[in-house]
Amino acid sequence: MKAKKKKTMVEKLREIRDKISMETMNMTFEELEHYFSERKKKLALKEKTYKTEPSVSLSAEPRVQYKKNK
Repeated sequence: MKAKKKKTMVEKLREIRDKISMETMNMTFEELEHYFSERKKKLALKEKTYKTEPSVSLSAEPRVQYKKNK
């Protein structure tokens, strides 16, 4: 029996691309709009559901306050 090879990120992304391509192959423009709006809603709901920690904000402010030399 052959051991399963762990998929790389590129392989996973290719699978996602191929799946979307197969699902949308024969859709009209209106169907595509609806398809992607539904996927966007599902993704937003998924992000909202699994978000447990506040997002990290990028700031130019240093975390350590340095004393100013006079």
